[in-house]
Amino acid sequence: MLTKRERLAAVATGQAVDRPPVALWRHFPGDDQDAADLAAAHLQFQQAFDFDFLKVTPPSTYMVDDYGVATAWRGNEEGTRDYVSFPLAQAEELAALAPLDVLTGSYARARQALQQICAALDPDVTVLQTIFSPLSQLKKLVGPRFFPLLRLHPQAVHAALETLTNNSVRHIETLAAVGVSGIFFAVQHAAARQMSREEYAALGRPFDLRILQGLPAGWFNVLHLHGSDVYFEDLADYPVQAINWPDRETWPDLTSAVT
Repeated sequence: MLTKRERLAAVATGQAVDRPPVALWRHFPGDDQDAADLAAAHLQFQQAFDFDFLKVTPPSTYMVDDYGVATAWRGNEEGTRDYVSFPLAQAEELAALAPLDVLTGSYARARQALQQICAALDPDVTVLQTIFSPLSQLKKLVGPRFFPLLRLHPQAVHAALETLTNNSVRHIETLAAVGVSGIFFAVQHAAARQMSREEYAALGRPFDLRILQGLPAGWFNVLHLHGSDVYFEDLADYPVQAINWPDRETWPDLTSAVT
């Protein structure tokens, strides 16, 4: 029988395995506001189900919380939080967006949880940090103003995406010493109901690739395509070892994807 890490490595290189690797993940509302609580929730989850890899799920706004995004959990069964307020609304604010210190604040809490998780788990368990694409981060900053700003002020949007990308890269660079083996890269707008192919090619793909092509030593990275009518073929060449998408809600089905 293969170990968890051997199983993942074999699948990533197209080799035969004893069984497909399996993992599930979820949100941990309440626990995700504290590093120790978030770590404990993930460790209990992994101990209960013994998955082949562990995708760590900080709050979905952790990469932009320190800009002033306000959220609250109001009982959603999936654990997602409701937005209370968005800090940015004007193009001038996007253009002037300052970089974050990823060694402090919400980034630091997320990394502290990862440190505790990696220290407690068997090294055979591959741990992934969730990273949201720069466009996904931008949507969390501007809320309903996202599409108007995107289409009316592309230069300001581009400047903000540069800053958010640089924040992401710096955060990822700090993870190698923690013991993280890769990232779960969540893309939420590469879908026909969100943006056109041309829009995503201009404002999504270049920043995605700057993150993915600059990854440090992590060996197992997963692309997550969120939503319906996703542009699977457009992103299938991203430099990752696996692609995750809701195959019961959008094309392609599993058979089409592997052929």
